[in-house]
Amino acid sequence: MFNTNALNNSSEEYRVAVFFHEVLHAYLAALFVADPSVLPNLPDHDTIAYNYVTVLSLNLHYMYGLDIDEANALAWEGLRETAFWDLRPESIKNNITAINQDHRLGIRGHKCK
Repeated sequence: MFNTNALNNSSEEYRVAVFFHEVLHAYLAALFVADPSVLPNLPDHDTIAYNYVTVLSLNLHYMYGLDIDEANALAWEGLRETAFWDLRPESIKNNITAINQDHRLGIRGHKCK
């Protein structure tokens, strides 16, 4: 479920990243129901961080012409409590957090209509 208050002023790119994130939860749930052996024994967010951040980054990069680092930052939104996040250098984590905050507040990116 989307928190519409959190998305009120956010950029279109941020909203699309959040939407894709939620779609991945649904996709993983459907995969698991169909065949529990297809997924590693990891929480959804770890699975998304490990398997889908690059795919989401590339999609955002090509859809919106974002710099790949900005697209990658948006792909990491919602994944800060994963083992894979913890492996990233502190300077990268700070940059990702700042980019997401700017998009969440509508400072960066395209305004939604």
